[in-house]
Amino acid sequence: MSALQAVWRFGVHTVVGIVLFALVALGAVFLQLLTEVLLLVANRWQFIIADFIILGLRFAELLLYALDLLCFTVYMSKETIVFLRRIIYGVRLEVGDEKSR
Repeated sequence: MSALQAVWRFGVHTVVGIVLFALVALGAVFLQLLTEVLLLVANRWQFIIADFIILGLRFAELLLYALDLLCFTVYMSKETIVFLRRIIYGVRLEVGDEKSR
């Protein structure tokens, strides 16, 4: 694998990782918006939403975002290490390649 192919592969994997991170982060944003809308509707129409429901939604939002960020960090770290090994050592790191072990 040439250096240009390694750079191309790293670039594509980076873009895919960012897109997937953004899609999952949108889920966290949706939960935040849902929580805010529920609170606004409850205030407008004078009904009470149990505190544990709001707390649960906020916890789910933060948990989803934190896990998304953790997975993105692990994925990008792995891709960076593979990229650097390909550039520095010129090693093919394809699945099933015996030379990469």
